[in-house]
Parts: sequence; C-alpha cells; structure tokens
Amino acid sequence: YLAGSPVAYRSDESWMGLPNRLPLTKSVAPCATVVGSAVSSVLEAAQASIQAVPAAGIQLSPTYAYSCAPFGARSCTSGWTNEGAVNAAVSATAAFFAGAQCAGSTMLTSSAACSAAAQRCGSARDVSSCSIEALDAFYLIQGAIRRNGAVLSSLIIDGGFNAFFEADRDGIYNKTVGIDALRALRVAVTLVGYDNAQFFWWVLLPFGPAFGRNGLVKISYGAAGVGNPEETYTLKCRLSPNAPTQLQMRPVQHAELPGCYWYTGQKGDWVAGVVELLQLDILQFVSDNAKLGAFIYLDAQQKQPDLSRPLEGVKLLVCGISPEVFSTVVQLECPPGQTVKGFSCAVCPDDTISTALGSAPCQPCPLGTVTLGSTAADHDESSDCKPAADYLLCDKYIGITNVSGVYPVTTNGKQHQVYCDMETDGGGWLLVMNYNRKAGTAPRTKIRSLDDGFPILNSTELGVDESKSLGPGGSWGTMDPLVLGALPKLTEFRFFLRNGAGTMHLKSSEPNSFKYITTGRNDIATS
Repeated sequence: YLAGSPVAYRSDESWMGLPNRLPLTKSVAPCATVVGSAVSSVLEAAQASIQAVPAAGIQLSPTYAYSCAPFGARSCTSGWTNEGAVNAAVSATAAFFAGAQCAGSTMLTSSAACSAAAQRCGSARDVSSCSIEALDAFYLIQGAIRRNGAVLSSLIIDGGFNAFFEADRDGIYNKTVGIDALRALRVAVTLVGYDNAQFFWWVLLPFGPAFGRNGLVKISYGAAGVGNPEETYTLKCRLSPNAPTQLQMRPVQHAELPGCYWYTGQKGDWVAGVVELLQLDILQFVSDNAKLGAFIYLDAQQKQPDLSRPLEGVKLLVCGISPEVFSTVVQLECPPGQTVKGFSCAVCPDDTISTALGSAPCQPCPLGTVTLGSTAADHDESSDCKPAADYLLCDKYIGITNVSGVYPVTTNGKQHQVYCDMETDGGGWLLVMNYNRKAGTAPRTKIRSLDDGFPILNSTELGVDESKSLGPGGSWGTMDPLVLGALPKLTEFRFFLRNGAGTMHLKSSEPNSFKYITTGRNDIATS
C-alpha cells in the first residue's frame, strides 16, 4: 500500500483530480471548543472531498456544533473528547454543517438560542450524513488524509511546545511527554499531510494563524502522542441527493471477467489513489494487473512490481466495484450500438442508434426510419436507420386487400415473393414456416435462407408430401432465425398445427418465445 503511494503529500496538493482541500486556519477557539474546532476542520475537508471543491470555500462553526450537538446547550466546562465529537458528528450531522457566517462563532448558552440558530440557518444541507472510521495504523492514517483531506487526532504537549515553534516555526517537533507530566495538556488537532522521507506529519493546530506557518506545524511520527489509535479518526460523508458536486466521474468499460471493468489511468493517478477512489482490494488489484503487464518490475525475476510510478495512460483491470461507488464515482461507457443498463451494457432499443463509445443514451432514428435486427452491429451507425416504407412486410397490405396469397415485400433492399395471410386476426401475417408431410414419415427439416426464399403455402390437405418443394417458390422449410431476427417490427407470431388427432392454433408476443423464433434459443411459451 505504501509502495503505491506518494512519499509525501499534503491536502493542499491535488489528489486524484481533487482540488486544494486544506481547511482554513481558524481563530483561537473560545473556552472548551478546541475539539469542536479540529472536528470542524476535518468536516470541511470531508465535504470538499465529496464535492471536489476547495475547502477554503467551506467554513463551519465549531462553537455552534459544540454548543448545540448532540444534547442541546453545553457550557464551557462540559468538555469534549475526540470520540465524543465524532460520534456527535454522526448522530447530529446537521448541527456540524451550520455555516460559520450563519451560526456565528460565539458560544450559545441555551436551548432556545440553539433552536433560533437552527431555524435561522435553515435545514438544507449539502451533506446528508457521515460515518466514522477509527484509524489504528500508520498507513490507514495516510490513506484517510489522501481520501478525505484531513484526520482528527491529538497531541500531548507542555510549555516547551510553544517555545519550540517560537524559536523555529519550520522545525520538526520530536518531543514526547506523558499526560501526567507537569503542565501537560492533551489537544485535539487536524492531520493534513505527511512526509515519509523526513518522517513527520503536517498538523493544523487550533491555536490561530500566528502559530507555526499559518497554524501548520511539523510533528515527528510518534512524537507528542500523535496518531494515538484511541484518539485518531476520519469522517466519511455523503452528499444530499440534490447537492452540487464538481467530482468528475471515472470512465470504465466492460471487461471479459464477470464483475470486472477496464479503467485507463488519468493524470495524477497512483496505485493507492485508484484503490482508494474505487474502494478496491489492493492485493487483488496489484495481482491482476501485474499478470497483465501493467507494471514495470524492480527485479529480474519479476517478483517485485514497481508501484511508485504514476499510472497515467495505463490500462488497468478493476474488479469488485461496489454499487455505491458505481453510482457516485464511476461512469460506465458502452461500445457503439449499446447503452448503459444498470451496471452493464445492453443493445440499443428498436429504432435507436449509438455511434460512439460513451455513456449517452441511444439516439432515436429520424422520423420515418427504423432499425433492423437485435445486435449491436444493427444499431451502431447512422446508416442503420432504414426508410420504414422499404421494409414493410405483409402489414403493408392491411386495408388494401383481405385476400390471402403471394405478394411482393422488400427486405434488406431486395424484393421477395412471400405468402401473406390477410384473413386471420386482422391480416398482415407473413408465412415463415411450413411443413406438410405423409403420416409416418420424418423428412429432414429445411432451414431456408433469403436465397431459398420464404416458404409459399401450397396444399392444406393432410398427407401431401411437400418435403421436396425446396428453393424459391417452394413450400417446405422454416426461415433461418437470423433472417427473422433481422426483420423489422415483428410483434406477434402464430402457430397453426393440424393432424389426424385435431387442431391447435396459438398466438403469442411473449419475449422469450420471440427469442426462440428469432435466434433459435429459449423455448416457446405455450401457457
């Protein structure tokens, strides 16, 4: 995981297409709201991450959150722990996302004041809810900073902390004191970056801009109790349904393996970033793509892939994308002739086309034109929209004649003589299968191509052997399902069967039965 991550990162740097998510330094927090100030900074970065906007444009009110969530008014002496604050942010999310300009920065000392502020600020929020992730490992903290922009943690400091940064505001603080030491104090802070070359965290302090570099200081890994698993959390938030976002969807295409897609790395992509953004299993991701040759190897035996290189332009296999990620981060692109349907691609509907790779819906054919066939190749070019008048079958004679017989029809630009039943059930029925044979015989079935022509009804008398009546104008055989699948506007089919035992006459438009007629697969539904 670390091998596929940047050696150093701070949340004012771009990550996976996200802008500067470094929260603005807050003024010194009044009374006991230091934890509230740090949590507000974490939430500002979290909201900036899911909306893909600069965190500087999101300023929350830590005093309102502290005063009014989750129990009503609180006093300066109530106090708050990191755990208590993040739990409150989950149970009373709206209170934490009250804007500083609206809610103000002074303490609210009564339930009535909290209610008035809530009414004044309104109930509309871009963020609908948040969830907590406790971070108990070094690499998890770094990943959370990259994903969410900031992490809540704490420092144990004494009087020497202030003196150190007064002497060298760019120095790396590496002192550790116990909480029981003289003048020791536990302080909530916001982790906003790291440096694995010099082994320090970038820490945003709640003491105002005069401290360090505009409130930012460097703390050595492990110093001052920073990153304590019992005090370190990140908050992942979700947008309200209609909230605006600048987050760019990542295009993927279907891969051959079930549940897998192809993704081409974009500028600024890293192994860790792709895994974090798409919430993938990193071991599977690295293993799958190492087998496909996506990485350069560091050793001659090709056992150690180099995961430190940016992935721009690299074709990657990604498997196991969750429905939530699919709906918020990923955009499926379908080949020409297909459109997005759920998490997969489907052939464009009748009389529509799609001529390019993408996610746009299939476009309707011009008025008076139709598509033929049910494959993507029948819907991937403008020329697939054919003049409807040139592809009418027996239905072109409805209202003109009620006499059954042989009539000319055109398909694929070629005229054919066909038998049309113009008397049964409104007329317009095209004969596509005809068998009449002697009792006790089983002549071989004939699959007729367009060159053989459609079967022409000859005798309806039982026992007449028509098995030799082949070729154009012949009576024996059934049209190739591929021919039928390419015919336009088939909506129903009829079967008429008669033998010495009786007669069966059925009609259907059931989809699976139609699939049997036009592909030769599935079964006829006779119920």
